[in-house]
Amino acid sequence: MRQVAKRERETFDTAQGIKEKLAELIEAGNAVKRFETTLMTKAWRQETGLEGGLYPADPTQRIFTFSPTRGEETLQEIKKLNQKGMSALVNRVINMPDEELQKYAPFTILHTEQKFEGTMAAKLFGHFSLVQELEGSIASNNDKRTIELLRKSPGFVNEEQFVFSRDQVEQKIKGFRVIAELPISPDVLKDAWLNYGGLLNDTLRPVYCTLNVFTKNINSYFLGTETKDEKGTIVDRKKYGELAADNAVQLQIATDKAVQAVDVHEPEFENPFE
Repeated sequence: MRQVAKRERETFDTAQGIKEKLAELIEAGNAVKRFETTLMTKAWRQETGLEGGLYPADPTQRIFTFSPTRGEETLQEIKKLNQKGMSALVNRVINMPDEELQKYAPFTILHTEQKFEGTMAAKLFGHFSLVQELEGSIASNNDKRTIELLRKSPGFVNEEQFVFSRDQVEQKIKGFRVIAELPISPDVLKDAWLNYGGLLNDTLRPVYCTLNVFTKNINSYFLGTETKDEKGTIVDRKKYGELAADNAVQLQIATDKAVQAVDVHEPEFENPFE
């Protein structure tokens, strides 16, 4: 969004200057976000002999902003224009005679720095008015509103918000540096899952199985449980204690094997920041 939106307004004192700027923006494909003319005071009307502003449909307005999703409406002193309305206003300014247009000077405009339509920003955010609203909510630290707006964006709805190229990362992220390249593909991930799945089965499964038996035997010991085994021999509290002691030894052995196996398979990484 920072690449698209321009925060500083530009003011032009002459009709020729504003015409040249608007023509330049049209050629570059950049959108006009805001257009202002002079204050239409009583003194201005007397001096120019004019009664209204540049916009024939609403001659009382002098400030216009671009808002494609809200149509054309007036909010206090600002008139919101959709794409058609803003294009009509810009064309009217460009085609007016310099002498007539000069009466509305000075002109102040706010525009995009880069073309929005057809860009990745347009694909993710849909329309520029959403970008403007997001800028406002982020600047005011309104996290709730920011999340609401992002959830409305095509990037979220179409699940494309994390799609970006390697060139974008390398060129746009300050302090970018290559640490390592990871070969990630469905086949590579599948092989990794199978390898670690087998490792977990060989290491952690014996630990949990032994722990389960140990828990049952130690509980029977403390509860004083007496049962009969498959041969009909009575297994008393003492026997459960002996079994639990054996289980503890087996658990220690299984745990040691698991730790050794993980250490063997754990890759060693060099810290690039040291």
